[in-house]
Amino acid sequence: MKIIAIFMREFSYLFFENKYGCVLLYAPILYAIFFGLMFSNQTLKNVPIVIYDQDQSAASRNLIQSFFDSERFDVIAIVSNEEDMINHLADDNASAALEIPIDFAKKIKAKKKSSVLLEINAVNIMYPNTVRGYE
Repeated sequence: MKIIAIFMREFSYLFFENKYGCVLLYAPILYAIFFGLMFSNQTLKNVPIVIYDQDQSAASRNLIQSFFDSERFDVIAIVSNEEDMINHLADDNASAALEIPIDFAKKIKAKKKSSVLLEINAVNIMYPNTVRGYE
């Protein structure tokens, strides 16, 4: 019982009476709250995105329309080739690029998994973290 009392006295001194102990205890908590709020998924809206639609089907147009309707993304261009898509990312015009493959609608009609390629420009770390949160 005496050991617990000594431990509690030392703990109290270290974290409440000592200014360095307060920094050790409270600073990490405050930083975690601050950065958690700063990098939350709700922080960024209108992330610039470029779309490359290889399929040109009703299903792919429906997917593209959902990006236009979203307040999270701002579709800046729909390009006709991969080179233009990469140029938009390289020139920092877009923070993300969505590539819809040729067999997108065919796989959906066959009730198979259909995937798209999402490329992210990681120059500004807030955009990739936000975009990855929407996957």
